[in-house]
Order: sequence, then C-alpha cells, then structure tokens
Amino acid sequence: SGLAIVRACEWVVSMFGMRLGCGCVITMILVCAILVFFVQGFCIEGFLLRRACLELRGIGMSIGVFKGDLFTQEGVIVIPVNDFFDTLVDDIHIAKGSLHGLAIQKYWPANILDLDAKIATELSNVPFETVERDGVAKTKRYPVGTSVFLKDEKGRKMIFTALTRTDAATHVTSARIEDLVSAVRGALGVARKRASGAPISFPLMGSGNARIKLPHQALFETILSTIIAECNDMKVSPCINVVLRGGLADKINFAIFKELWEL
Repeated sequence: SGLAIVRACEWVVSMFGMRLGCGCVITMILVCAILVFFVQGFCIEGFLLRRACLELRGIGMSIGVFKGDLFTQEGVIVIPVNDFFDTLVDDIHIAKGSLHGLAIQKYWPANILDLDAKIATELSNVPFETVERDGVAKTKRYPVGTSVFLKDEKGRKMIFTALTRTDAATHVTSARIEDLVSAVRGALGVARKRASGAPISFPLMGSGNARIKLPHQALFETILSTIIAECNDMKVSPCINVVLRGGLADKINFAIFKELWEL
C-alpha cells in the first residue's frame, strides 16, 4: 500500500505539478494518498475490514467472519480444549486467559463438579487411554477431535472439542494442522446431532495454546475449508461464524474472503 501511495503521488506531480500551485498539488497528493489507503484497506488487502459474509447457496448456508466476543454470540459456541478435558483452571493445567479457561470461569465459576459430571456423561462411551499424571489432574486421554455438547445452569449451549495434545509431565499443550481439522470436524459432527440448526460460532482455533506453527490466515483458511467440506457432505446449520477476538482480525485478509470461497 505504501508503494501505491508513492506512485499515486508521483502521478499527481507529473500531471499537474507544472500547472497548479504548490498548495493545490499538496492537497491533491493528500487526497490521492487517502483514496489509495482506503481502496487498499477495503478492496485489496482488507486490513480495514472487520466483517465479511460468505453465502454458499449451493449448500444452503452462510459463513460469517468478524471481530467480536465469542461468548456473546447466539446459538452454540465452540471451545477448544485439551485431550484430557481438564477443568482445573490454575495456569498449569489450563491457562486462565485461554478460551478453555475463560469458558470454565464464566459458565461454571463455582460448580466444577457439575461440569465434570456433564463431561463424564458425554464421554461415557468414548474410548480413552489412561495416563499417569500429577495427583489433581485427569488421567483419561481422549482422541483429538472428541467433542461434547454442554449446557450450563442457565442453558448456555457450547461444544468442547479436543484440539490439543497434552504433555503428561509438563502440562504443555500443542497441536498439528491435522488436529485442527479433526477438532473442527468433531465439533460439527456433534452440532449436527445436538444443535437443532442453531447458529454455530467458532474461534480462530490453533492461534493460542495449540501452538500450531502456521500464519493466522492459513489457520483461518484451514478452518473455513473444513467447515465447507463437512457441511457439503451433510448440512449442520444455516449459519456458521468464525469470531476473531482481540487483534486477530488484523491478521486476516477479509477482502479476498468472498472472492476465493463463494460457491
């Protein structure tokens, strides 16, 4: 965008510099620079956009992407968790600032036993591996992509989906790109059965404690392509969103979103 502004300014000077006064030329340069900035920001690079909607008429659904708070979205929200479905938010087993930790603190602030019971019920028929960990940590490790449908005492609906693999000794979590695909597919599979067509909202999974070593744009496109592929096989919801918190919206090119993906 900087090069485009410089070239626009050079063009103004070459075209009008000899015929107009210095003040007029400077004004025109400023106007051109502002126009180029907004064209680049909204139409080309997309760094000024904060919302876009993709209408997939061929499969009867829309996908929205926007900056916002995942916890204020209607319908069902998707929360990435670790493969033990831990519930101890102590910055050791679960980081307080992660979506996993924030969801537990927000919806089960003083009733972890209720959350543990609901998770156990949902996972009762899911195979697991028993792993030795410290005295307070859960010991049942579930496959990445395992997902559970939960409601808090006020009826707030969410899906916990296992995205990250946990080091049993250090509690450090990580994930690979195939884990991201599995987690998205797992969440959508549960949503198809349990969400009754309600809107589904995903965060930009993989950008935090999952530590997936990919640019944010690549993570977003992986999530998007997985959603489209899964919903093309069998419809999940007429409306699915990807909600970007904090500065993550600055990492995504909104301008090419519809151009590349609309069917």
